[in-house]
Amino acid sequence: MTSYATQIKENLLGIIEQMNDYQWLFVKNPEKDFMCNRKLDFKTMLGLLLSMNGNSIYKELLDYCGYTSIYSYFFSSCTTT
Repeated sequence: MTSYATQIKENLLGIIEQMNDYQWLFVKNPEKDFMCNRKLDFKTMLGLLLSMNGNSIYKELLDYCGYTSIYSYFFSSCTTT
């Protein structure tokens, strides 16, 4: 038997999956928003927003991408040739 929390999580993930099929209903500009393949698609963005721990969006995005500060982001994204 699954726990109540597991059932709630499965229901929520199912609803997010259904919302992803009709994402044009939930965006401001349906012709532009989430149309290109990006790292943060509609489904990932909803999951990220629902799992925020009370920090700023800036901090949550850094945590999501695995960076501890903006400096580590800039240094890791620099490429040398």
